[in-house]
Amino acid sequence: MGEVAKELVVKISHLQQKGELGPLADLVSSLAEHSFTPDELITSGLSKLVGKLRKHEDARVKGAAAEWVSHCAALCVVKPAAKPSAAASPAHKVEASPPKPPTPVAPQSSSIPPNAPDADMRNTALRKLGEIFGKVVTDYATFKLSVDEVEGVDPLAIAGEIEACMREKLGSGVDSKYKNKLRSLLFNLKDEKNTELVTRVVCGSITAEKLVSMDPKEMASSDTKRWREQVAEYKKMELMDNLSYQRYAHRDRELPDGLFECPKCKSKKTQYSEKQTRSADEPTTKFCHCINCDYRWKFC
Repeated sequence: MGEVAKELVVKISHLQQKGELGPLADLVSSLAEHSFTPDELITSGLSKLVGKLRKHEDARVKGAAAEWVSHCAALCVVKPAAKPSAAASPAHKVEASPPKPPTPVAPQSSSIPPNAPDADMRNTALRKLGEIFGKVVTDYATFKLSVDEVEGVDPLAIAGEIEACMREKLGSGVDSKYKNKLRSLLFNLKDEKNTELVTRVVCGSITAEKLVSMDPKEMASSDTKRWREQVAEYKKMELMDNLSYQRYAHRDRELPDGLFECPKCKSKKTQYSEKQTRSADEPTTKFCHCINCDYRWKFC
């Protein structure tokens, strides 16, 4: 089916250049009859080409392109093509067998055999990631995006890049690390209170490599990050004594001059306290502290 996808790209480009809008709309509408894997759509450029047709001036072409992109975003991939007959000649193209009853299936990568032990998990990852990004592309206004920002965005391509980066970073096998990372990505990308993350991924501000390397704290929303910083600040203050707290709380504020001058740095930013350390008829002892150089001294 990879060759079929490339032929369709050539035909669509030819009709678009010649300005034959009627045949172009009919050809785009018939794309749903074919079955392609995500790799075939990405490598052939078919999904990207049809995605750009959603901005076409002709309403029929525009509607057909939008319908096909929405269909792919919802199902991630159409029904798999039938395998060629063993008796067929190698030079002769074998037509696909009649399709089975429509049942949404997970996308299958052309580089993974269907009977591979990790094929089901990878297909599930591609399908769920594609659904998340497809929702952003379809309901771009809900995510406060413009048409230009989602123009030409291929949800399948984004999902494929992320899944490939996960396997490259975590290893070739689908193990517990792979599943935990996938679970973390899906949770944060689907978070309705953190739409900033998924929109930045769709717009390209966060690449697939960067997304996979981010930990849950980095993927949190701006409000959650500010809240965590405040909690850490409060915990830091709880461990301080009264004097240290006063100094830390007023670190950004200009302190008034004290009564005494520091004999070491000659600063007036000093504090003092008094205690009766001798008999009652003797004067009190002054304990002084310099805020500037942390020098301490006493006198009577």
